[in-house]
Amino acid sequence: MNESLRVMVAAFLLVVGVHANAKRPAVPEGPPAEIESVLNQVQQALANVQSTLAESNLPPLSEVKLDLQTVVKVKVGGGVTLWVISVGGHWEQDKAQQVVLTLKPPSPGAERNVASASLTQTLEETIVSAAKGVKDAEKSRVPLKPSALDLTLQFTVETNVNADVGPKITPITADFSGDVTKTAIQKLTVSFAYPKTPGK
Repeated sequence: MNESLRVMVAAFLLVVGVHANAKRPAVPEGPPAEIESVLNQVQQALANVQSTLAESNLPPLSEVKLDLQTVVKVKVGGGVTLWVISVGGHWEQDKAQQVVLTLKPPSPGAERNVASASLTQTLEETIVSAAKGVKDAEKSRVPLKPSALDLTLQFTVETNVNADVGPKITPITADFSGDVTKTAIQKLTVSFAYPKTPGK
């Protein structure tokens, strides 16, 4: 093979390699997240939500339900731990363990954790926007008078390379670019405390 042909072949392989990489979805590879760190992150997000709801004169959260896809890991020396499956992690649905938790939301006024706010910001904004949307509907020409509001959100967990920073929790939106069927989807359901209608 002469020199010019070698250059052409090398250039062709380079272009093919770049093109192939461009087609791969930008889903970060990551290990599962400790269930404790995920719960701490969710709890902090809910504390921020409660404070925002109170400041905006919106109904507070009354109950929270978490539905997590987890895997069991055996510890060296015995014992097991539960890990929440993260984005990019190896996931086989038939080997996942479902953990369902019902939580009491924190009280409004808890100190905001600015450091973790960016990791849960979209989740917090989505919950608050639902309450605002219902409140705005109450002001319409034909007012909507809600007696209950439950919001169910699907989200992913993304581990952080920095061990001191908790996992990122992101709701599934129309902009989600991954394959939902190949991603471990977690679920969060929040209930708002609306005042009871007299006589009911």
